[in-house]
Amino acid sequence: MISVVIVNFKARDFLRSCLRSFFAEAQGLETEVFVVDNASHDGSLEMVEGEFPAVHLIEARENLGFSRANNLALRKCSGEKVLLLNPDTEIQPGALQEMAAFLDSHFEAGAVGPRLVDENGKEQPSGRPFPTPWGWFLMQTGIDARFARNEISKEGGDPQQMSGGEAVDWISGACLMLRKDALQNVGLLDERFRLYSEEVDLCYRLKQAGLEVYYLPTAEVVHYGSISAAASQGKDFSRGLLYSSYLTSKLAFFRKHYGFWQAFLARCLMFLAFGYSLAKLPFSILCRRRGSNWYRQELRLALIGLCTILCRSQVMPKETKDSQPDKDAAQ
Repeated sequence: MISVVIVNFKARDFLRSCLRSFFAEAQGLETEVFVVDNASHDGSLEMVEGEFPAVHLIEARENLGFSRANNLALRKCSGEKVLLLNPDTEIQPGALQEMAAFLDSHFEAGAVGPRLVDENGKEQPSGRPFPTPWGWFLMQTGIDARFARNEISKEGGDPQQMSGGEAVDWISGACLMLRKDALQNVGLLDERFRLYSEEVDLCYRLKQAGLEVYYLPTAEVVHYGSISAAASQGKDFSRGLLYSSYLTSKLAFFRKHYGFWQAFLARCLMFLAFGYSLAKLPFSILCRRRGSNWYRQELRLALIGLCTILCRSQVMPKETKDSQPDKDAAQ
């Protein structure tokens, strides 16, 4: 059986399309579907109840965040495989069966993810190397674009050239299929990662346990991207808030898995990167290489980055019984 977990927040119409695409592809397969609604108040609950009565609906009274909401459903899953699926995705023909068959034939695999594309068919990074402070700095400053890399990510490599499964460090949580026994081994999602990097942390723990994470480009899923996250705030404010959450999650990952000094190094490099962005803006404006909207966006993101680094002293809350990855509950 495949247990599917979808966390929804103000994405009713996308959720409807997601469920339709899933059930169309799940014919002949034994499945169970859980939808956790993070207090959307947009008609999502009524839509699921009316149009998809087979779905197990879990209603949260507040926005619990991605990890905590997923864990509510993961504790109820009974399938041998678990599929974490964003509501802003649509499963393409054959993708579900391919991922399930891949896990059945690769016993060393703890997780597998598909090729992600946007609504126009443009490739989205799916299988990537684990982040490092220096890697982030090179990407943020654009230095990495001048050098060739041998990784499957924006930083190098071409996933379109691959036809079979390829072992990678981590897979996007937009669509991630895992073995249930792998979750029993490493525990559920770490609820201290409220938004972003929760799947990176999970894949890191899978790797530490001796399991592989695979990217499967022959399976394709359409991912519209950041729909639920963007719905959490107004349009003018959401990008800045999400970017701050992204940076905080990166620092939290470095602190948890690489230690205090690597996290401190990351803060220093982030400070340098955003300082560099601010310093080069006047020269870019004089050269008129970009439009005015680009300059405003770069200025806003650089200031948000600096404020996040300087004001967030504790990026990794202390581990508590409620927040730590729960191995027993995964059983």
